[in-house]
Amino acid sequence: METGARVRLVRELETLSDDHTVSFLQNLYKDPESSDRIKAEILATVPILDNGNYDWYLAALMETPTLAIDNHWRLFSPLRDSLLYVENHLDEVLTLLPSDGYRFYVLNTLSEMLAESTKERRIEMFEHRKEQIAENAMSDLNDFIREFKQDADYKKMSLV
Repeated sequence: METGARVRLVRELETLSDDHTVSFLQNLYKDPESSDRIKAEILATVPILDNGNYDWYLAALMETPTLAIDNHWRLFSPLRDSLLYVENHLDEVLTLLPSDGYRFYVLNTLSEMLAESTKERRIEMFEHRKEQIAENAMSDLNDFIREFKQDADYKKMSLV
């Protein structure tokens, strides 16, 4: 995980923010020098600082190629923190499913939506989109099985 000065700065701005912090972070996000780790931190931080920026967050997430970071959990925390927003923007969120790096996190968010008291309404929404939601299920399962076999083969080889 990157712990450079810019990442630390973004994290510190969560607690030290003022009226200019969100615009500063949005400009830093556009900076070509900003790494994917910085962009991920900014995307996760802006909705925390100003929940009126969820539309900016989702648009930036959709427009930016999949960020090359080890773990996307923090990047998707704004969606998990506002499941009603996801419900109201479900079609846009589902456009993230083709990304191998994002699919697990999108599906996890959808799963969390079904754990809430409003799940009956959400089940109907998912029913109408089930082909799109499950489009990659077989290839994901095949990848999982292949990785599991490779891991098992590695363990066997290490015992020899």
